Amino acid sequence: MMMRRLKADVEKGLPPRHEVQVNCPLSSMQLFWYRRLLVKDWRLLEMIEQSEGSRLGGRYKALSSLLTQLRKACNHPYLFDEAAEDEATLGHMVAASGKLALLDRLLVGLRQRGHRVVLFSQFTRMLDIIEDYMTTRGWRCLRFDGSTVATHRMARIHQFQDTADFSCFLMTTRAGGLGINLQSADTVVLFDSDWNPQADRQAIARVHRV
Repeated sequence: MMMRRLKADVEKGLPPRHEVQVNCPLSSMQLFWYRRLLVKDWRLLEMIEQSEGSRLGGRYKALSSLLTQLRKACNHPYLFDEAAEDEATLGHMVAASGKLALLDRLLVGLRQRGHRVVLFSQFTRMLDIIEDYMTTRGWRCLRFDGSTVATHRMARIHQFQDTADFSCFLMTTRAGGLGINLQSADTVVLFDSDWNPQADRQAIARVHRV
């Protein structure tokens, strides 16, 4: 005999999940880089517009690269080597990105109320920036991404789960695979969204899970 429990039935015991999507205006520095990218590739965009929905052919790779660069501009201009500051102040680091400015306000409030956060990003360099921001703030955090070896991953997860010394765990979205449990956190921040919504849902499930 086999007893089967549907996920929908088991999840009734979980606290409700509230999702909030926040639109962040670009900073003046982000706008500069965003427009610079568009101007640089205006011929590519013009050819795509003239194709009227026909196959992109060899231009697909170039368009994909442009979209990735635009996503980086929307995250933080420091993702471009020419824009990064060698010794950036906290104020400049935060003001340079609308997203980081909002995250700064959000984390200050969450920490004051004792919440614990898992933050996901598609870009390891974005995690570098956020980690630098947290260090400058004097906040301790843990992190793993695709370059973190398996033994270190589990050690950091247990460290986050078992102690309250770390208020935030930084992780690349796709590095947070199945079997990872970060239920001691109560807040998930998706700093940027994956092209595949299922990847974001799986990331959220690392915290809100049976």
